Amino acid sequence: MKKINNTFDATKHDLRFPLYKIHPFNDEPREAYIYLDLASGDVGANVREVFFNISKREANSVLLTFPINPKAHKTEIADIIERNLPTLQVILNNSTLHTENNETIGNLNELGRSNFEALQFLESQELKIDMIDKYCLEEYLQYVVYPTPEQSVDEFAAEVLEKDGTNCAYFADDLSCKDSMLKALTALWKSLANTGNELPENVAKYLIDKDEVNLSLDELIGAA
Repeated sequence: MKKINNTFDATKHDLRFPLYKIHPFNDEPREAYIYLDLASGDVGANVREVFFNISKREANSVLLTFPINPKAHKTEIADIIERNLPTLQVILNNSTLHTENNETIGNLNELGRSNFEALQFLESQELKIDMIDKYCLEEYLQYVVYPTPEQSVDEFAAEVLEKDGTNCAYFADDLSCKDSMLKALTALWKSLANTGNELPENVAKYLIDKDEVNLSLDELIGAA
């Protein structure tokens, strides 16, 4: 009888959200999943390629996949896998492999199939750690998205980063340093300016200095 081999080690991942990969064409996260290899017993986590496709081993039911939330923190990925190892072992115990047309095919008996189907709902499990990406940055900051008149833009970006980890919420890996946070804030301010929102003078001057907008200072700050 094969024994499950958990290959996912959160301590070996530099990224906090290793399954969060944005699709380059629609800004949506790529599908993330936990997998069970019926041939080896390996269990791990991965994401789909840029274009949705499945490998031949997955099509042949040798590699079984279970979708999870791509915004899962690495510790939660490890926890999800650990909590479901007994079920994954049941699936493995109730599987068989056979060769057909020179290809390996996986099969599950009724017990294996029922446990497989039970794990298809992992994606809906509520996460305890929130991931803050550039798309929800304004909401996360409770719409206090500008520096005070006394603050520089750099100081404000550093202040925002200090919120990292507050109330079990962490910034996405691509927002976890000051330069990347400043880039995200700049994009947010530019979007607000282009939709008619008045900006504080220090932010307006910053956008003009960086050649981010085609509006005058008076237009940006709403001066009469």
